[in-house]
Amino acid sequence: RHDGRYLQVNLKGESIFKTLPSYKFPVQISTYGTQLYYSCNKSLYKTLKEAIYFCELLEKYSKVKSQYKLLGKDPYAYKMWIGVWSDCFYECFSKHHFEDLKARFLRELYMLRKVYNGMPLRVNKNLEVMAEKQALKNAMLNYLLIKGSEKTKIHEVAAFASPPFASLQVNKWYNEYLETKKYKNNKFKISRVESSQFRFLLSPIVREVGVGITLEKKTISIVFAFM
Repeated sequence: RHDGRYLQVNLKGESIFKTLPSYKFPVQISTYGTQLYYSCNKSLYKTLKEAIYFCELLEKYSKVKSQYKLLGKDPYAYKMWIGVWSDCFYECFSKHHFEDLKARFLRELYMLRKVYNGMPLRVNKNLEVMAEKQALKNAMLNYLLIKGSEKTKIHEVAAFASPPFASLQVNKWYNEYLETKKYKNNKFKISRVESSQFRFLLSPIVREVGVGITLEKKTISIVFAFM
């Protein structure tokens, strides 16, 4: 209905009109076969409550457009971030359950990898499933865990991010990586286990990646699995 109301009918045949909240980003209702779905910002949800929740977050976070102020100091990484993200804020990168965020992460990462003679990374579905599971696990535990180590075939990096600032994560990792190279004898001073393997993402030896992203309790959990 154009007045923002929808008709809810229970199993007894009783019906009642309910009014949806008035948002810039309204919940849309669609069907696929016999299944009813609710969508918000091109993302499908099985319940109206869930869709309304994510539309409320979208309404709130889309107002934030000051991400560039928190970029790291490296001028090249700054330029690459602007090229990828300058016109893409929360409304943009949260579409399709953050698939757009993943795609832009990989674009930015490729630009950084070119400095180290790296080619574009190929998305590996098995790694993606692994990363998605780890991102969800980290979100549920509210603690960052990674699988593997520097000596294993598969590496991981993980982070929590405030939703409107999630687009800064690769830039943040890269600037932290550059900081570790400033110590004497070019040795790495690793302060965060969950991001210590990021440098492998820049290596031309690494060819495949999977990205997992989960939004839970107003925090985005991010995991990259790669080899």
